[in-house]
Amino acid sequence: MIYDRTKEDVENAIKIREEKIKHFLPLSEEDIEIIERGFFTKKSVNRIEQKEYDLCALLREMGYYNIGLPSENKVEWVSTDIFYQEDLRRIFCMCSKFKQGFFSLSFFPEKMEIGGGFENINSLEKTLHDIEQTAESVKRKYKKCGKVVAGQK
Repeated sequence: MIYDRTKEDVENAIKIREEKIKHFLPLSEEDIEIIERGFFTKKSVNRIEQKEYDLCALLREMGYYNIGLPSENKVEWVSTDIFYQEDLRRIFCMCSKFKQGFFSLSFFPEKMEIGGGFENINSLEKTLHDIEQTAESVKRKYKKCGKVVAGQK
């Protein structure tokens, strides 16, 4: 997850777009990494949706059924797909359900729109990361408690 994007990352990605992409010049691996940090790409969407799907499975395995299922997550976006505001809203709503159903200290915006800035995407990815870390910690603690079915005779 990338949750520490900066204004400089965005500026560097814009520079590559202006110097290379607009002129159909080949991109190096380093250029692609800079673009990924600076722009919200299909790879970003795939990473976030995959994390939501995996996190949902993890939390349901732990007994958190109130989260719901990311039933409409596409996970395999390709360059020819068109990403609409509704798709961002769906991703945001699923993350919001995680935030409401499981604890996270991360800032989380009240709404998210395309073009809303790198801070919103940072907060979304940071929230997913934090919830996953907390859930993994809780799961490890289950083992320290003895039996998962503690209290039975």
